[in-house]
Amino acid sequence: KFKEESKYKEDLHINDVDTRDTLAVLGAIEQCLESELKTLKLFPQGSVEHWRRECEAERKKAQRAALTQQLEQEARQKTEQLQMRSQQPSKKKTGRNDMGRSAFLDRKVKKVEVNEENKEDDERKYLSLIHI
Repeated sequence: KFKEESKYKEDLHINDVDTRDTLAVLGAIEQCLESELKTLKLFPQGSVEHWRRECEAERKKAQRAALTQQLEQEARQKTEQLQMRSQQPSKKKTGRNDMGRSAFLDRKVKKVEVNEENKEDDERKYLSLIHI
């Protein structure tokens, strides 16, 4: 293929587009294509189709191989990450502990009995503190 491509480039002088007329370059390309079509017509039809199918099968096979290789690589990376994660020490919580609500205190109200004697005692205590 490479020899044929270089042959066409030499025949067409594609690199000399500035020096040659565009129509002349297009005419040369057309002549090359016609000669290739003539050579293809000389081949039996089945051999060309067979060659095309083989090329397509090789391309698909290479594509599948690349895809399976990529999937295997991803699977290896995931297993390596899982192994690394399992070998690391467990993470401990740091910082303040979460504060939970404590139970309500049952306050018992003490009932004070009001007696006349108690009132007088309270008044005496109060008045005695004021004078001091």
